[in-house]
Amino acid sequence: MRFNTLASLYDLIAQAKPTSDQVESGFIYVIAAFMAIWFMIAGYLFWLNRRQENLRREVEMLRQEEAERQGPGNLGRNLESQSNDESEGFGVYRAEGTAQESTAVKPDM
Repeated sequence: MRFNTLASLYDLIAQAKPTSDQVESGFIYVIAAFMAIWFMIAGYLFWLNRRQENLRREVEMLRQEEAERQGPGNLGRNLESQSNDESEGFGVYRAEGTAQESTAVKPDM
């Protein structure tokens, strides 16, 4: 009896094939979902980029404040110690010459 129930269920599923109109209307939903996911990914990447830029600016500002607080005599020594400590990072900003100038320095690998 159980075998008959499973066989009839299989027959019911096999007969329930969608029509071409149903397939086309479902395809529109697949495309809409695909686009929505890509928009969410793009928005997330945009948000991450803005957050990273804000953090980079804040770190640069803190470095400038630290250099100004320690005085102009200690600027060269502090930059050398920073370059040794941060050589493992990627895209580290270092001041060259004065506290206001900075350039992106890629670490040597």
